[in-house]
Amino acid sequence: MNGASPAAVTYVGLPISSGGAHSLGRMSRRAAHNRTMGFLRTCTEFVGPADYSFAVSDVPELQTDPFFNAELWRRFGDYVTINQDRVADALDFLDEIDPQPTNQWNMAPVWFWDGQYFRTVVADAARAGMVGDCVCHRGATTGTSCGTIESITHDPGSLCGPNRNGECASTWVRVTGPNLACSGGDSGGPWFNGGTAYGIHKSGASSGTGQGQCSRASFMSINYIGRLGLTTLKG
Repeated sequence: MNGASPAAVTYVGLPISSGGAHSLGRMSRRAAHNRTMGFLRTCTEFVGPADYSFAVSDVPELQTDPFFNAELWRRFGDYVTINQDRVADALDFLDEIDPQPTNQWNMAPVWFWDGQYFRTVVADAARAGMVGDCVCHRGATTGTSCGTIESITHDPGSLCGPNRNGECASTWVRVTGPNLACSGGDSGGPWFNGGTAYGIHKSGASSGTGQGQCSRASFMSINYIGRLGLTTLKG
């Protein structure tokens, strides 16, 4: 759509086995919402008030159950607009009515909408000037932690190539710090400082998943994605 702003959509309707992001489906809606909001607070900048609402949809091949509308009116009144102080109650309500009836495409009638307005990447960091910069990364295993760039000519060893058994060039960025965390499963996560993109996580050396247990982490500078004909999406 011309003139449309970039958007991010989270969806946990696929099977849990589909991938790490769908592990949100293993926890309560409140916990999943807190995780998502934690990521947005860390990795983006909010630029406007949020919109909260319920929607009860007519689902193809599914008979409408009047209970949902009646119960939403009883608990929330005009549930088209939900105040921020009732968000936790709204998420708990979704847990109470789980599992909802679904059709053959797993479409459910009751949806809770949380519209957040945020700014994502606004700039790419230049590799040549990175040494000494404070950067943070977000990993699927360890969450968010930060450190200081120590080198932009790091060689992580024989961990490159399609089989991860080839020699690496000394073009990687090394990060260290007393509060740094890294572990298996973090690969592919972003390195950033505010709205500035620094790179994509590759590997690290750690004794556990907690902060302070990662002795070093390495990432590839964001500048190199241009060689693939790619650019970062800037908000």
